[in-house]
Amino acid sequence: MTDSNVFKLNKPEQNDPLQEVLREEAHKMLAAAIETEVRCRTAIVSLKQAGRKY
Repeated sequence: MTDSNVFKLNKPEQNDPLQEVLREEAHKMLAAAIETEVRCRTAIVSLKQAGRKY
């Protein structure tokens, strides 16, 4: 089987404007996800300490 849908990506050292935008947005999304996770876990701990169910 010689057909493949895999393609090569640009090397990280190349300055590709689209790659830079995608990388920046991925970092923002990851930071937002982590922040949300921390807030949720903090809220759960606070509710447990207050004796309330979540």
